[in-house]
Amino acid sequence: NGDITYFFMDPDDLTGWVGFSTYRTIKPTFKLTRDGETVEFTPSRTTSMPWDEAKVAQMLSEDADECLAIEYAAGDSAESVTQDMTLPYKLADVSGGEKSWSKVTWTSSNEDAVKITGYSWEDYEGNITRAAADQQVTLTATIGVSSSGGPETTVQKEFSITVKGDPDKVAAEQEELQKKVEAAFDASKLTYSEDGAAIDPDAVT
Repeated sequence: NGDITYFFMDPDDLTGWVGFSTYRTIKPTFKLTRDGETVEFTPSRTTSMPWDEAKVAQMLSEDADECLAIEYAAGDSAESVTQDMTLPYKLADVSGGEKSWSKVTWTSSNEDAVKITGYSWEDYEGNITRAAADQQVTLTATIGVSSSGGPETTVQKEFSITVKGDPDKVAAEQEELQKKVEAAFDASKLTYSEDGAAIDPDAVT
């Protein structure tokens, strides 16, 4: 009837060195019927069955929810980030290892606060730069499949974090502001509103 069932296979079930391409290779047979007569035709060349992209996206989303987490420094959390953090380059598996078929890349909504560094073959680093005030940052992970013959489908998962303000920078800014206030309101700079003439500080009580 012409209906197509697209290919899907959980990458966790892939074993050995055989890639997905082997499982996706097919040689279809076409059966053509007209006026009660049927003819079958099988091409000499094989073809690859396309992936079921919807199922792949669902699988990746579920795996991302269960197997992807940011590794914060001791004492830190999503609500209070003060130090650099580790961003996994692969999904975790139930044994605490990695899903070898997976790949994860990261982007930051504010590179001044969290700069992503590293390479695709190891965990990335989220390098923190604290300002005087708290900064809200969204880290976006893009999850996909890296195995040969795998789908090109990717999904994204967002992590909202707060990079806490640096108390030392708050104190420094307050000190600088105080200097500016004192400089701007020096008595020697006072003038009369009527004519702009300078005021003698000793004559003001």
